[in-house]
Amino acid sequence: MFVCALAILAGAPAARAPRAGPDSAPRVLGGEPLAYVLPYHVQAAPFRADLAMTVLNLLNETRVAAGLVPLMPHDTLQRVAEAYGEDLFARGTLTHTSLDGKTPRDRIVGAGVRVRIVGENLAYADDVTAAHDALMASAPHRANILYPAYRFVGVAVLDGGSDGVIVVEDFTDDSVSHPLQKWWTDRATVAVTPP
Repeated sequence: MFVCALAILAGAPAARAPRAGPDSAPRVLGGEPLAYVLPYHVQAAPFRADLAMTVLNLLNETRVAAGLVPLMPHDTLQRVAEAYGEDLFARGTLTHTSLDGKTPRDRIVGAGVRVRIVGENLAYADDVTAAHDALMASAPHRANILYPAYRFVGVAVLDGGSDGVIVVEDFTDDSVSHPLQKWWTDRATVAVTPP
């Protein structure tokens, strides 16, 4: 199993045992643990809505168990996450900064979402459960998942088949342009699984 993950607020990313094969271990670019070179490039990896929903459910089950409100899926954030995940797989890297120098905040604000707080988790693993487990085992990733101010999330899962999956989780607060209804913030009335 190979798991590689980065969090926007992270210091060093977590990595587990790489897949067997030549040149399969992640390499750190530029001497800094800011990017990993993945063992595979996958052109046009398909977005898997079913796997993204699985990740959303795992995120919300984790948050509810910790006494937090679940995250509301956000279409624009999901599209931003999907486009970036496709780019990562095609380039064969895992990094928060795109080739044109854009950060997660740049990508989200550039898509028209007004926010104060942005977080991003990235993971490359054999499957979404392994990705979620690795993110939860890493303090910076876990902090993103359990950050109380986050209310919206865009989840994308790009499926590379036997080459694994890339999971992108983009988190934001209750932005000015997308305020939450009172019923969503009331923990007593919120279901774990979104409609």
